[in-house]
Amino acid sequence: MKNTINLDKVVRKLGVEAATPVAGEQVVVTVDRGTGEAVRKTLGVRFGGNYTDYLVTNDRNPAASGSGKLSPYYVRDAQKERTLALDIGVAACSCPEGSEAKAAESLHWGGSPAQTFAALMERWVLEFIPPGDEGRFIDTYDAARAPLESHLARRALAQTGLVLLPRVSLSGEAAVPREIVVGPVEVGVRLQDYKEQQSLTVEAGLRLDEQDYVRAYVFQERQESPEELFKRHLREYFEQRVTFEQFSRELQYPHLKQPMLQALGAALLQVGRRVSFINFSPGGGKTTKPPREFVAVTYPYNHNIPGRAQPVVIHNTVQLYCDNSVAFLASGVDDLEAWVKGTLNVILKRHLIGKTYADLLLRFAPLENVKSELVESIKRELSARAAGVGYKVDHLVSVPHLKELDLVNPFDLSFDDTFETKLDKFEVQLKFDLRLRIPNLQTVKTYLNRDEDVKEEIKAAVLSETRRLLRTIHPERFYLHFNHPDDEAKDPSERQAVKWLIDEEIRKGLTLKFGAEPLGLTTRVGRTDLTDRYNELCFVIRELHVSIEPHDPQGTESLTLTGNFEVRGVYPDSNGWQRFSSMRLDLDGLQTQLQNHLKSELKTYYQSGFMFQNQIARRQVFKVVESYATQYMRREFGLMVHLTNLDRNTTEAERSHRGLLGDIEKRKLNDAREQGEDLMNKIKALKKRRSLLLLSPDDKEEVEELNNSIRILEEELDSITSPRFGRHHLAAALESQLPDDLPREGEANHVSVQYELDAEAKPQLTE
Repeated sequence: MKNTINLDKVVRKLGVEAATPVAGEQVVVTVDRGTGEAVRKTLGVRFGGNYTDYLVTNDRNPAASGSGKLSPYYVRDAQKERTLALDIGVAACSCPEGSEAKAAESLHWGGSPAQTFAALMERWVLEFIPPGDEGRFIDTYDAARAPLESHLARRALAQTGLVLLPRVSLSGEAAVPREIVVGPVEVGVRLQDYKEQQSLTVEAGLRLDEQDYVRAYVFQERQESPEELFKRHLREYFEQRVTFEQFSRELQYPHLKQPMLQALGAALLQVGRRVSFINFSPGGGKTTKPPREFVAVTYPYNHNIPGRAQPVVIHNTVQLYCDNSVAFLASGVDDLEAWVKGTLNVILKRHLIGKTYADLLLRFAPLENVKSELVESIKRELSARAAGVGYKVDHLVSVPHLKELDLVNPFDLSFDDTFETKLDKFEVQLKFDLRLRIPNLQTVKTYLNRDEDVKEEIKAAVLSETRRLLRTIHPERFYLHFNHPDDEAKDPSERQAVKWLIDEEIRKGLTLKFGAEPLGLTTRVGRTDLTDRYNELCFVIRELHVSIEPHDPQGTESLTLTGNFEVRGVYPDSNGWQRFSSMRLDLDGLQTQLQNHLKSELKTYYQSGFMFQNQIARRQVFKVVESYATQYMRREFGLMVHLTNLDRNTTEAERSHRGLLGDIEKRKLNDAREQGEDLMNKIKALKKRRSLLLLSPDDKEEVEELNNSIRILEEELDSITSPRFGRHHLAAALESQLPDDLPREGEANHVSVQYELDAEAKPQLTE
């Protein structure tokens, strides 16, 4: 680029033509070319010929200003073989008033004032950047640019008298991109621990660094381009700091990219750039496939034990993760799963040779909170071999397929059976729900060696102990005191509830015989024929109808007693249980039998004895019926029965007599009404007459007679209107049975008479 500085508006060389300067703004200065000084132009000077005229315009004219730019100025650092190109421009240049002569004198050398001024500016730059100081200027350009501009302004004013506003900038700013995008390009890299070249596609952005951007404008004579510099340092970084494991699995992770960006950015500072982003993708060339990061292998190993027809299957589950990919690639293993199975086969065969069934069970089964020594030994050997092929054993489970291993964990047993009691032919059923565990299988080693089913042995032990106990238990105690203790038992050993006794003995037996830890035991009475019959009969309210047709010749019609009864249990004695157990009737049959029995027993009494009309008579009848019912049910069936209520029907004779009495009372009331009306009319007439006599004081005696008559009539009227209830008797035998009087208000809550069998509730059968 050529010099473009133009000062014609400030200082211009005049030719032969005459110039008329503007007063106050322009001055014609004549300079002696020999001395370089301004002279006064006289007639002799005018014709001397060794003089040059300059038209100088001062700053009183605002338009009198120069501008332009020098040719690119190259600052070359020979030591580091680098060059920085500067653009030095003139934003403004003016001549102060009074400095016209000085400006002309300083700029008359050379061709034109502008050329002379450009040469002076280059000289002044060289003064600021002396030889040998170029490197410092390049490295501190941002800090040195403003001082350089100040230096040029000072030198211009001091040497030429001109006021200069210089501008220093980097040459070629438009030609230097702010960001260079590299790729996508395929790059071959070698790794820290794996030297076979891997193909990688890279795309990256190389952006100008905010602090060291100047270096991007410096021409480095022996420096690579930013793109090539980036590729070279990328290869070096992979070879020095990236492992095969990272290359295969972590290339996109920030924890790997971040230090890479920092390292590449530091390398690119010499060209004034940094890495703004970087992306990786698989290259089209050769790339070694990494081994699987996680591998899970399941291997069933069949172990043959002498004397057993079937082998014991030991299920092995191995989880491995790749710890050293390079070691695996160098191992030459193609099929890792096959390698694991083959290695496990060798290890298990060596560790299990000569082991019996019980040994396998006990040595594989870990104690509580303690790992199995055998399994740990197998895992250690497998881990050592896996490390040789670059893998680490994360998890190993070797469990023989032995059902007895479940015994160490809580398990449930549910079973039932029928047992004989102390009385022959009295069988009861019990149901067991058992939850337990065997913490240490050593306690059942004897059963294991005999190849016996431990769970079945536990069931047999529970049933045997229960059978032994129930042969000492009377059925009465079993049914009545299974869940609840018998505090009234004479023998203290029989006071404990049967359930508690059985549970206690079962727990002791399981602990002593099997070393078991019972976690829960529920013993329940099962459904036997006896309990089914008991539950069907007891605590159901049934109706009772007894029609009495007595042999009493005075009994003119049937009398029906109605009520309800309830079976409340079996009499707690041997006879009661014997009769109850042999009974084959249902509740309907019992009801029929009871009604027939009461009918045959009660018909021998006078009928009038059951026609109660008050509480005393009803209580007497109730006791008679209840006595017959309870004795009969106990004697015949061994049952306790409770009569809940009793009532009788109203006979036809009672209804007829009640109608007869009603008719008599009705006729009496009609007669009384007619008599009352007649009395009221007479009283009314007497009172009217008395009112008239009261006006005469001489008729006192007659008034007194009228008052006596009125009083007699009113008393008779009161006797007619007063309620009267006669006493009517059905027969001579009922004369003593008077209906009860209604209770007074305070006694109304005490009319009902309660009948209770016992103060305490009877025990019940529970299933």
